[in-house]
Amino acid sequence: VASGIPSLSLFDFAIKGSVALWLFGYLGIAEITITSVVFSLWIFNFALPAIFGSYYIIQFKTEKILSYDSN
Repeated sequence: VASGIPSLSLFDFAIKGSVALWLFGYLGIAEITITSVVFSLWIFNFALPAIFGSYYIIQFKTEKILSYDSN
């Protein structure tokens, strides 16, 4: 259900979390459990790759700039 809603990755946590709370609330699952699962999925699928990718890009650009300066 939540995958059918178009959204930016930054707001993905809020939208999918709301849909998950609504959907799984009918099954009697605790809200803290649903929120924890949605948050950890957001961390592993968006935040950590963004942090590692940013670090890689910064290192790659720094190495290229330093190699051009030495020539």
